[in-house]
Amino acid sequence: MENIRKPQILIQTDGITNTKIFIDGKELPGVAGVRFSQNYKENKGLPVLQIDLKATNVTLDAKMLPALPEPYNRQYISISKLLASGVIPKDKMVELCRENGIELVLDTL
Repeated sequence: MENIRKPQILIQTDGITNTKIFIDGKELPGVAGVRFSQNYKENKGLPVLQIDLKATNVTLDAKMLPALPEPYNRQYISISKLLASGVIPKDKMVELCRENGIELVLDTL
C-alpha cells in the first residue's frame, strides 16, 4: 500500500442533528452531513468518507468550471452561446472576463 499520510478522523454525533468532525484534533466547521461507502472494486476496498459542508462562501480557482447542479444551472449562460448571440462583441467579452480575473481564450470556443 502507498506510503501516504492518513489523517486521524473523529466523528461525534448525537445521531440526529449535531455532527462534528475532527481531523487530526481540529474541528471541521460547517458540517451538514456524512456518508460512508465501501466497494471492493474501488479504492482498494477501503471505505470512503464523504463530508457535506455548508458551503455559502466558495471561491473556485480553476481553468474550467464544472457543470452546475440544480437550481444554479439556469442562472448562467455559456460564453460560447453568448458570443454566438452577438449581444456582446468578442472584444468586450474578453475585456469583461479579464477584469474579473478570467483569461478567455477565444480559439477554444
